[in-house]
Amino acid sequence: MRTIFNSVLACVMMAAVLGFSGCNKNKEEVYIAPPPPPAYPVIENKEKGFSYAIMQEGVVLTKEVDKWNALSPELFAKLSGITVKAPEPNKAILEGYGYILPKIETSSAYPERKMTAISASYLVPKELNGWVAVSQETFEKLAKEFMTSKK
Repeated sequence: MRTIFNSVLACVMMAAVLGFSGCNKNKEEVYIAPPPPPAYPVIENKEKGFSYAIMQEGVVLTKEVDKWNALSPELFAKLSGITVKAPEPNKAILEGYGYILPKIETSSAYPERKMTAISASYLVPKELNGWVAVSQETFEKLAKEFMTSKK
């Protein structure tokens, strides 16, 4: 008799647990998205007639620099005559964003001249800290001016 009572009690408790666990099925789970990142700081050089952005590790790339090219500081200095200083990495944890490993392109003749494409909604990886982002139009302008100059 005692084993039947224990079995019935176990079944009742299991039914109660399963019944109560489904009580809030009608409630919607609310996902709170992280706030949008601030606009990526773009520097406008009016003297030379173009804009660029210095990339900082751990900062979210936004639409202002989407589909731009990231140039190594050496290549940017060679093309533009502007020397940039690498910023301190941002160590804040930004939930909802991830890193993407860059595919860095270079030539065997000039290994210090490196570049890669970048996209919005990703964090700047440590490999690109201090690199300079420019639009495709700016890159073409700088390359044309460099190729036609006597540097």
